[in-house]
Amino acid sequence: MNANPLRGEVIIEFDGIAYVMRPTFAVLAAIEQRLSQSLIQLAQKISDETISLQEVTIIIELSMENRAPAHFLTEAIIRNGLSRALDAVANLFVIIFGGLHAITQ
Repeated sequence: MNANPLRGEVIIEFDGIAYVMRPTFAVLAAIEQRLSQSLIQLAQKISDETISLQEVTIIIELSMENRAPAHFLTEAIIRNGLSRALDAVANLFVIIFGGLHAITQ
């Protein structure tokens, strides 16, 4: 599965299976609502490396094109390494704040 950069998609892989994350307006609003934090606050946590496993899981869960249950994601993140999940979430936030041109430069 390939990400479509024109749609701002990011690929995250768990156990050899690629999943697409896409930052639509509805997804971004759902992330803010579910975590009761602004995207700016979450970006700061990513930058400061203080974001929690629960927050990473929720961001991935809500942004996945074909959503997986949260318990699956938490286990998959732990099995495959938190740093891999953090990299994907950080890339998603680069697109959110930098726009599509941020990934094409």
